[in-house]
Amino acid sequence: MRLSLSLRLALMFAVLSLVTASAIGFYLYHSLEKELVWRDDQTLSGRLDRMESLLNSTTSIDVLRQQRRSRLALSPGQLPYPHSSTAFDTGGRQNPDRTQSDRPKPTVSFAYA
Repeated sequence: MRLSLSLRLALMFAVLSLVTASAIGFYLYHSLEKELVWRDDQTLSGRLDRMESLLNSTTSIDVLRQQRRSRLALSPGQLPYPHSSTAFDTGGRQNPDRTQSDRPKPTVSFAYA
């Protein structure tokens, strides 16, 4: 039994569409996976840099605990904003206690494998 020309063309189109959609889905899945792994690496690297800076800028564990308690005691209006240049709300003026020149410089470096 021979299939009609229109049925054969419809079947070929369906198979070709299935293969094309599968290939695009496979490519997009692996591209997204790669992008998420890269973003996670960047996030962890940033956290490591912040931890290094924090550890280098404090003199003892007690100072870290005191800073943590003072941050937890803030009211919602005093929480740091991600795009502000200072850590706390200072009413639009620069923080007079800390300038760019007296910020601690990280001195610990880690070798990444």
